[in-house]
Amino acid sequence: MIQDKPRNITRTWTVTTAHEMDRVVVMTTTHTVTLSADHAGHLTAQVDGQPTTPQRADYLLRTAAQRTLLSETRTLPLLPAPAFPWGAA
Repeated sequence: MIQDKPRNITRTWTVTTAHEMDRVVVMTTTHTVTLSADHAGHLTAQVDGQPTTPQRADYLLRTAAQRTLLSETRTLPLLPAPAFPWGAA
C-alpha cells in the first residue's frame, strides 16, 4: 500500500539569482522564498515576506544560481474532538 507523503509542511530557502550581460555576472539578488502546504495539499508562497503565487516562488527556486534550505517545519494535522456517546467527560 502506497502512503501519501505527510502534508502540513513549510520550507524556507535563501535563493541567489545572478543577472548576466554577455555571459558576465553584473549583479546578484538574494530573496527569501517560503512555500507552505496545508493538510489538503494547497500551496501558498511568500517571497521576502510578501504573498505571491506558488508559480513565482517555484520559478525563483528553479532559476536560482544558488539555493540554501533555511528551515523545514512539519505540523501534525488537528485530530477531531473525541465523541462521547454518554455526554461530555
